[in-house]
Parts: sequence; structure tokens; C-alpha cells
Amino acid sequence: SQKPSVTVQPAESVFTGESVTLTCGEQTGGSWQYHWYRDNEEQPQSPTGENKYTITDVKESNKGVYKCKGIKSSDPEHTEITLTSDAVTLTVS
Repeated sequence: SQKPSVTVQPAESVFTGESVTLTCGEQTGGSWQYHWYRDNEEQPQSPTGENKYTITDVKESNKGVYKCKGIKSSDPEHTEITLTSDAVTLTVS
């Protein structure tokens, strides 16, 4: 499978106080859980596992390098397939 791509709405460069949504390209076949990382730290997410990550009131501290990781559990072998996206950089001004 190819790695998912992350899209950022409205743009990868936003102003403080704005809202921004990152979307991890949906993977087909089976059930996927998505995890979001900023500067390689996992970001808490509610609800968890969604392929969208929204920041409603952007702050300077939200800037950084984001990526999503899609994890698919495939039975019956209980193996996990993990796909990590390319990174996108969110700039806040």
C-alpha cells in the first residue's frame, strides 16, 4: 500500500485564532485507526482514531511538523500494518 497523504484546510499557513483541519488520506480495505503526531509526539485526539485532526483555536504552540499514522489490524494473524504519511509543516503567524 502507498503511504497516506495529509491535506491541510484552509492552508498550511494560518493565523492565531483560526481553525485548521488536517486530513489523513483514507486507506481502503479493512478498518484503520489513525494517530496524529506533531514533531514526533502523539497528539491527543477526540474522538480517537479519526482520520481528521482539527485545531479550533490555533495558537503559536500548534506550529510544527505533522504526520498521521494509519494502523490496520488484520485478523486472524493479529498482524498490524502501519503506514506513516509524509510530513506537513504547519506555520502559525
